[in-house]
Amino acid sequence: MPATQPDELGQTVDQVAAKLAPRLGNNMDNARELAELVIDEIRALLGPGEVYIRQPRLYDPEKVLADFTGDNAAEVIAEHRISRATLYRLLNRRRGRCG
Repeated sequence: MPATQPDELGQTVDQVAAKLAPRLGNNMDNARELAELVIDEIRALLGPGEVYIRQPRLYDPEKVLADFTGDNAAEVIAEHRISRATLYRLLNRRRGRCG
C-alpha cells in the first residue's frame, strides 16, 4: 500500500494536472487522466513507499560564492534562497579545490 494518503494523492494529481492543462489545450479532464497515469507509472516503477523527488537547483553556486564576502552570510542566503548549510557546503568545496 502506498505511503501517500488518498487525499494527498488527489491533491498531487490535481497539482500535476494543473501544470499539464495549458499544454493540453486547457482540457482538465485529459490533464487529470494523464497526471493519474504518470503517477501510477512512477509508483509501479519505484514500488511502495514515499518517493523523494529532488527539486532542481535554483541557484548558481559560482554566483553564491562570488557574492559572499565573509561577513554577509545572511544576505547571501536570503538573496539566493539557499540554506546556511548549502552556503557552507559550497564554501567547503571551494576550500577543498583551492588548497
